[in-house]
Amino acid sequence: MYFNKFLAGLLFILLLNFNGIILFAQANKESLLVKWQQARSEKGYRADTGNVLLLNQLSEQYLYNHTDSALYFAKQALQLAEFQKFVLGQAMSWNSIGKGYYVQGDYTTSLDASAKLMKISRRINYESGIGEAYQIIALTYLAQDKNDNAIADFTRALEIFTRLNDQAKAGKVYFDIGICYDESGRSERAFYYLSKAVEIANAIGDKELLSMTLNRTGETYFHLKNYKKALAYYQQVIASKFTNNWEKDFAYSGVAQTYFELGEFDKAITNAQKSLILSKKVNSASDALRALKILSDSYAAVKDYKHAYSYQTWLKKSNDSIFNKEKENEINYLHLKRQQADNIRLENEIKAKEQAIAFSSRLLFFRNLVALGTVIFFYHHYQEQPPDNSVKQAFEATKQ
Repeated sequence: MYFNKFLAGLLFILLLNFNGIILFAQANKESLLVKWQQARSEKGYRADTGNVLLLNQLSEQYLYNHTDSALYFAKQALQLAEFQKFVLGQAMSWNSIGKGYYVQGDYTTSLDASAKLMKISRRINYESGIGEAYQIIALTYLAQDKNDNAIADFTRALEIFTRLNDQAKAGKVYFDIGICYDESGRSERAFYYLSKAVEIANAIGDKELLSMTLNRTGETYFHLKNYKKALAYYQQVIASKFTNNWEKDFAYSGVAQTYFELGEFDKAITNAQKSLILSKKVNSASDALRALKILSDSYAAVKDYKHAYSYQTWLKKSNDSIFNKEKENEINYLHLKRQQADNIRLENEIKAKEQAIAFSSRLLFFRNLVALGTVIFFYHHYQEQPPDNSVKQAFEATKQ
């Protein structure tokens, strides 16, 4: 019991420290890098758990602009956390790694990271980590067009973040669920969840979440063939000085696909080329494929078959080397289903243990109640009885 209280207190202190670092992270990447460089020159660098948190914050800062750098910092954080036996830091680092590989489109590695995150988080009862693991798993489902499965795991994550009153994470899950409904053709439901994400983004001043949600709202209008509104939302993202490269990349390709549908092929080509350049910066394979397809189709539409063939060849090569999706998705899906079964088994084991503990507690309470009742009964019983003088009388008789 004492150890559990100590562990809970330690986790609380660490989380307070982490919240302080999150507040500090409002500063730009340069100041964080300076702080990290200073920390590295100090003698106790490897033993300081604060450096694990700092590295994870740096990873978060680089996630959507330079994903390779984000993964570098996340892996550095994991190495330090393992050296320090800092289990909470390990969970945070696996979360950063899982998100980094997801942005890169490496869903298998992202899924492996989420499995490690889930296992550690359950072991130390780190609820936020459990929610984040569900979120990464759901994103993998979403990437494979398993929208209903994705919604189920996103909903689990949302329940956890709502219970923890973590608006920032809840807002992103609302956004993710909006994507699921959009991709499955249920636009009205998509708009509901996207509007919830916008509401939270505005309330907490999360410019990144706002850009993401505006982009997806534009995409949803595109799917409904409301091209005027689609362009308006994409352009808001491009015009914002807060937009990161990943979102700007998506917005440019969104504008490109919209102009293609409107028959304005030159504008489609210009915007798709901008998207392709940015997709290389963030190392996003899926965004590169989207831009390449628009370029190939647009050049074909203006009868520039040389460029159309060039981009089509590039697209096919990228598809074959990076995605070869049928087999990869099948492996990922089987892996995911196995992990889901493991999660269900763990949840059932935890519930069974909780029920056993609750039963033992009730039984112990009942036993103590019975024992207390028995003590009270005998106490009152003997208080009410007249004193027994038989022994005294027998002794007096012997004296006579």
